[in-house]
Amino acid sequence: MFGTVGCCFSRTGFGQEERSSGQVESFSSSGSSIAKIELYNWSRTTVAKKRLISRVGLEVQAKFEEYKAKLNSQSKGQEKEQTGKFTNLVHSRTVAFALRRLFPLLKSNCVD
Repeated sequence: MFGTVGCCFSRTGFGQEERSSGQVESFSSSGSSIAKIELYNWSRTTVAKKRLISRVGLEVQAKFEEYKAKLNSQSKGQEKEQTGKFTNLVHSRTVAFALRRLFPLLKSNCVD
């Protein structure tokens, strides 16, 4: 995927594992389900409620609002169940953005 960033995504539950045979190619989630749940809950309770105050935090919140607006405009007239799926997608995309944005900072501050 992205080298060391791919490893980071996998450890946080947002990794992708390729499964292919013949002409069929698919991807499935890989990594820690507990980490994935915690990051999803962080997005719901902290990002969505605009509780971040750092520069990077504000970037993450802005991306959340962008994803939310984009998916809400696409979901006009959809059933309630589909709107719930869109909400999950917004949080997942927000967490993936935060991980991509924060990985270089983590790497530079946590390397021996």
